[in-house]
Amino acid sequence: MRFKIFIPFFFFLASAAALFSQSSESLLIDFAVVKTQYPGETPQRCIAAVKDNQVIMRDLYADGSAGPLMYYDLSAGLHYECRQEKRRDLALRTAFPLPLPLTLHEDTLKAIAGYACQRAFAHIGADSLEIWYSPAAGPAFCPVADVPGFALEFEFPDPVLGRTRVQARALEKAPVDESLFDISGFKVVERSEYEAERALEKARLEKAEDPVAPDFSIATLDGDTFHLADHRGKTIVLNFWFIGCTPCEQEIPELNTLVREFRKKDDVVFLAVGYDNAEKVRDFTARKRFAYTHAPDGRRVAGLYNVEGFPTNVVIAPNGRISSYRSGYFSRNNENMLREAIYSARKITGD
Repeated sequence: MRFKIFIPFFFFLASAAALFSQSSESLLIDFAVVKTQYPGETPQRCIAAVKDNQVIMRDLYADGSAGPLMYYDLSAGLHYECRQEKRRDLALRTAFPLPLPLTLHEDTLKAIAGYACQRAFAHIGADSLEIWYSPAAGPAFCPVADVPGFALEFEFPDPVLGRTRVQARALEKAPVDESLFDISGFKVVERSEYEAERALEKARLEKAEDPVAPDFSIATLDGDTFHLADHRGKTIVLNFWFIGCTPCEQEIPELNTLVREFRKKDDVVFLAVGYDNAEKVRDFTARKRFAYTHAPDGRRVAGLYNVEGFPTNVVIAPNGRISSYRSGYFSRNNENMLREAIYSARKITGD
């Protein structure tokens, strides 16, 4: 199990120009992702805006995809991850900053984006996260720990990206839409309560208590649209995966075997929901056969199914209910477990 600490810093930005416009002047910081352990697609940039004691952040991916807003209220010591989930606008609230032990090395200097930065280390158990900050760059702020200046370079552990480092490349004064600092349209939920709710939902799915499968539509690699409701009456086999996930790639030959086995049975549909973009999935499948129908950019669908571990295999019975939900790769009997789940699901017809 990966080390998990909630520093939800990365998300998506379609256009910095569209985000920061038509308002009063604020400080904008353009961060670049300079190092990550994740082999798949990662954010290339993160845009931050600072106004008074408020900070907002958004990410920019190569494909221009966008996601929720990160809002930090420095005066209140609160952080909100604003997201749209299951038709709800939620602001997940946590105390901020994290109470991590800190070691300062104020005599060690480094120039970042034109500012002389001092060095610090935030300690998580035996691990240490490097932070470079400047009191002259802005208010005291760092998503990782409480440092006496604005962090212009820092590391953090992420459950998906692994150990990641970002660095500021440019700072400037520019107009920012003031509405971005207003989260009154979001329902505030304590993150601890949200995580407990997610854990219960995931437990229900994994226990296969036959919950109704969340409906979704997603574009496939061949240009079609897969709409789950259109396949009612068939058994649907979903595989959630990403490029660079070793157990995901280990099970591909076994998944291909199952596709061949059920090829002549038109009542079974196999769909691989990937985290990577279409170009990367297309390149991967050109090099390594993966016989499922592929749906790239599947983060939203994975969220609907509470996917947190990879690979995750979900079998949906003809009645539209989840009959099997398994996370992880079981090398000795993975293929047989999934085969049995498919055969069992095909026998379920009633609502």
